[in-house]
Amino acid sequence: MRRIACLLFLTLVPSGFSVAEAQGMAELAAKEKAKRKAQKTGKVYDEYELKRSGQGVPAYVPADTTATTAASPAPPTAAAAPGAKAKTAEELQAEAEKAWREKLQKATQEVQTLGQLVESLQKNLNDTTGNIYSAQRTNQMAQLEQAKTDLAAAQQRLADLQEEGRRSRYR
Repeated sequence: MRRIACLLFLTLVPSGFSVAEAQGMAELAAKEKAKRKAQKTGKVYDEYELKRSGQGVPAYVPADTTATTAASPAPPTAAAAPGAKAKTAEELQAEAEKAWREKLQKATQEVQTLGQLVESLQKNLNDTTGNIYSAQRTNQMAQLEQAKTDLAAAQQRLADLQEEGRRSRYR
């Protein structure tokens, strides 16, 4: 009889602990759920909303430009035009794309102009009918090196503008 009582005691005591533990876990889970409901959920801002609000920061700002880029237009101000309607996000996007296209066209034109200059200088240097050791030829060589440096910088600016357009999803 004693054996049965001991055996019964040993089987019921651990199960009682697990029931108490399960109740404690259920209470903890309920408390955590209530705590999460009580917390305010934060708003997640994506790139589009940042650009729309004018607070976006472009991924690349060229060293030679200090003005605000077209990728992050300034928000419309109420004091600018009291009777004017605020621009929609689509209008702001269209204006930013137009400004980007103008910058892209200027950069492309600059690359073409510098490329033609490099070709012209190289053609003049390849002409060996004149004096090879003249000061004029030395000056042309210096101009060619400067033009090549300028061309490389212009090509990098063009590549950066193209990347900016890709990131902004301009067509």
